[in-house]
Amino acid sequence: MLSSEDVREIGETVKLQLSNVRNVESELRIALLDSPQVRLRWNENEFYSLIVESESISPPLSTIPNWVNVSDNNEALELEFPYSRLAELEYLLRKTIENHLLEEASDAREVLFSALNEAFKVWSAAGEPMSKEEQIGLIGELNAITSLLQHFTIDQLIEGWDETSRRQIDIVFDETQIECKTVGLDGIHVESSSINQFVSENYPIILAITEVLTDNDSLILPDIVLNLLGEIGTQTTVHHSLALRNKVTSRYPLLLNHREYYHSRWQIGTFSCKIVNDDSIPAVFPLSVPSEIILSKFKFDFTSLGDFDF
Repeated sequence: MLSSEDVREIGETVKLQLSNVRNVESELRIALLDSPQVRLRWNENEFYSLIVESESISPPLSTIPNWVNVSDNNEALELEFPYSRLAELEYLLRKTIENHLLEEASDAREVLFSALNEAFKVWSAAGEPMSKEEQIGLIGELNAITSLLQHFTIDQLIEGWDETSRRQIDIVFDETQIECKTVGLDGIHVESSSINQFVSENYPIILAITEVLTDNDSLILPDIVLNLLGEIGTQTTVHHSLALRNKVTSRYPLLLNHREYYHSRWQIGTFSCKIVNDDSIPAVFPLSVPSEIILSKFKFDFTSLGDFDF
């Protein structure tokens, strides 16, 4: 499994290579894929060429959007991405690299074509860049940061936030641990992301719970995120709002400037904070599970926990 640092490294590597390839006149292998059969090239007419030696492997081309120019000479498939679609190319490469690193024995071309097919669904508005679970999770994390500004400094919250969602606890700084969860209307159960998520050497853990509702008359994710960033800016400084925005766009390149890819609509409801101590159910239950029983996660009633006293 990729760690949060792995995910950040992938994102920074992709950004760096897309920048560097514009300064060279030759084709470059895709960093972290390191396959001679998958290469990048910059064209002075302001587009990137993604070159894949396809042989007998080829993705369905019927769903490729009209802003991608495609050529196939039976030896290599070449996809041309205009510079204005840099975020889409970054999104594709990140997905490809992450999936390839998760399956080290996989063929880079096959993984790329699989990621490309998923990207087609997004680019044709048949899908979204983020699953509904990812969208709800991001809303919960940003809403928690906004709601906790009266108790912690914005620097602590921004620097402590793991925007990749790969770390066991979402926000960690100094001796403070804050895990962000979301529930539906009047929901009372939340799910751990792993069996040992709340097993810690450092208690208490703050459980920050945001109610997120499905609402066809409400806002899509990019608009909600912009509203939350704006609210943070009014409570702190524009500098902090931009710093948080950079973390969001670094992880989700097809978010704030590509609202056309999102159609799920959400509304933020109530917000509350509970306390997880070493004798709380989410901390004790994993230790009581027999070793012969394998559980990856579990649900618990968060209303049984005490309110966190700031």
